[in-house]
Parts: sequence; structure tokens; C-alpha cells
Amino acid sequence: MTINWATVYLQSCFSASRDIPQTEPGFKSRDASLVNWTMGYRRQKRSRFQLQVLNLFDSKDSDTCYSYASRLQDEAAGGLEDMCFRPVESRFGRVD
Repeated sequence: MTINWATVYLQSCFSASRDIPQTEPGFKSRDASLVNWTMGYRRQKRSRFQLQVLNLFDSKDSDTCYSYASRLQDEAAGGLEDMCFRPVESRFGRVD
């Protein structure tokens, strides 16, 4: 078996906190940090194997933060400004 290339690397993603545009000042997102791990090799020209673990340290950061007015049934028509977020995906792996 001849291995043409083999690689192992870590990919780190970082997003700094930022102001969330809206009418009310004071909403600010938090910093987010993710680490992904990849290992793979290629055998001959058509055969390859790659293993990835995404969100290696199972970060609980928010992927997206935004602010908008929401309103429950008994609240005033204008609603209430609030910050909403979408958490990052939990740790998972994939084979390619």
C-alpha cells in the first residue's frame, strides 16, 4: 500500500463579540470559538479516506445572535425587544 499523502490538522474558528444592530442600544453578542480536527490519507489516485471531528471540544457558544421584537398574545402591539441565538452544532464526526 502506497500512501501519497497523509495529513492531520486542527482548524480553529473564532468570531469576536459584536454589537447587534437594533433600535435599543446595549445588546452585544459573545465571543465564539470552535476547533475542528481532520485526518486523512490518499491511496493511489482514486481512493481516499478522511475522518473529521467537528466542534472537537463540544463548545456551547452561539453560532448566530440577533435581536428582534417578539410579542405574546397578551402583550402590547409593539412587542418586546429581545436577543435570540442559535447554538453551534454539538460535537460530531464524519467519514468521507
